[in-house]
Amino acid sequence: MITGGPPASGDVGWVDRVPTAVVVVGDAGVVAANDAAGSLFGTEASALAGIGLSDRLTPAAREAWSHASAARLGDASSDRADEDPAAARIVVSIDGQPGRFLAATFGAPIHGCVVVGLEDVSDYEHAMMMLAYSANTTMVIDDHLQILWGPVGRYAAQELGSPWYGRGEANPFGWLHPEDIGLVLEAFNYVLEAPDTVHELTVRTRHVLLEDDWGVATVRAINLNHHPIIRGILIQTHAEGTDETVSLGRTTGSFQSIASAAPIGIILSDHLGRSLYWNDVARRAFDLGPTDRSDGATEADVDWTTFAAPDDVEPLRLMLTEALKGERGAHTALFPLPDGTARWFSVTVAPQRNDLGDPMGWIATFQDLTREVTIQRQLEKTQDRLIHLAGRDPLTDLANRRLFADQLNRAMARMGRDHQAVALLFCDLDSFKSVNDTLGHESGDLVLVEIADRLRAGIRTNDLAARLGGDEFVVLVEGFDSAAEVEVVADRLVKAASAPITVRGTEVLLGASIGIAIARQDDTADSLLSRADDLMYRAKAAGKGRSILDPSAT
Repeated sequence: MITGGPPASGDVGWVDRVPTAVVVVGDAGVVAANDAAGSLFGTEASALAGIGLSDRLTPAAREAWSHASAARLGDASSDRADEDPAAARIVVSIDGQPGRFLAATFGAPIHGCVVVGLEDVSDYEHAMMMLAYSANTTMVIDDHLQILWGPVGRYAAQELGSPWYGRGEANPFGWLHPEDIGLVLEAFNYVLEAPDTVHELTVRTRHVLLEDDWGVATVRAINLNHHPIIRGILIQTHAEGTDETVSLGRTTGSFQSIASAAPIGIILSDHLGRSLYWNDVARRAFDLGPTDRSDGATEADVDWTTFAAPDDVEPLRLMLTEALKGERGAHTALFPLPDGTARWFSVTVAPQRNDLGDPMGWIATFQDLTREVTIQRQLEKTQDRLIHLAGRDPLTDLANRRLFADQLNRAMARMGRDHQAVALLFCDLDSFKSVNDTLGHESGDLVLVEIADRLRAGIRTNDLAARLGGDEFVVLVEGFDSAAEVEVVADRLVKAASAPITVRGTEVLLGASIGIAIARQDDTADSLLSRADDLMYRAKAAGKGRSILDPSAT
């Protein structure tokens, strides 16, 4: 673990205990990193300190990292500082390592620092790039000219244009020359009436960027509505001048190959909701085994919702039921696996429709979010730990001065609003200096930790104990009916502090002097603390090892 200046929230030693790659970013760059983060860059964690990490990114990635950091830290000088805080994940590339990509997930800012989880996503990015650069464009549409799947391929945007680059919401004729729309509708009707017959035509298409320019594209279509996997009209296009041509006779196989190679699980059903097709990812994810089973059962007999955790079964089944009625749904579910592990999947279920527009089954996709969920939960735990450390004394784990001041101000506000009684106990140890002088400061620290434990045990559930520094402690007391109740708490603490403490084989006898101030309506937080402090000194002057209550409270 390295530190390039500790964050305002306190100790960052926890970074070394995080099993995944994590760095902590502040205004000056990386202030902490673990060994797993260093290994992603092929270096020691210490080399990532300050701007060491950003210097290892490509220029474009360095800019994205800088903008993401500024946005999460709330840097007003950044033109991205007001972006949606949910947009906290970027993919960056490493300088000098072509083909290496890291996903960086930025957590919420905690006292001037941001925890960033890192993950190597090179394989995923390579797969997406290869898919995007396929030579031709392939898609599946329904009988209403709505896109069911795709478009996929290098020319998807160039051939079809942005008006149709999506899923079933835009005008499908926006990319066609007006004089060719009638030709396309005529061909579409022909395809609907002639299943399995290839129809080809050449149309003029609008240029993506230059709206007054037109190109020429060859479109091949085949009606595969009856196909158990495709269930729609398969469309393949290529721009004029493209050397590569693909036979429609191989398109069905290509579609199945894409489904089999897709990085997500896919399950298709019939009109009764029976699972007709599982791609390889789905079969492996649920350990379905071979298609031909010795018991004679088929994939249609498998209810995959039973693989989910008990709390997720009903939401998933409801999505399947609604999909058969034409509704689309999504749910993130936990799936315990036969090997004893468990994985999180983002499950999306959409209806498939026949030529009359009626639902004729559903298609379910499964995206593995286990890493993302694990990193997010680790970040949440880390953030919770940082929040805890920000308000705690590092030696005793009591509330520190900052948290105490905040809670005291809140208590004073409640007193003014709700007339709730507030009292403050100011405690100073008697003869503590002699412990440090005779036994050393390490033994003195052990004594302070023991005193803190006794304070915690001696106060009421809703009271707050804090260490202001040195051997000075305070206790905030609320919700009492009489000053006598507060005196009972103080007397209990005096007795606890006076009990012998054994430190490294040596018995130590101390005491505690406590001043008790009951808040008045004209008090402020500062004046109440000052009065409790004065009363503590009066207790010491009266002989130590005792508590003194503000006379005005009686």
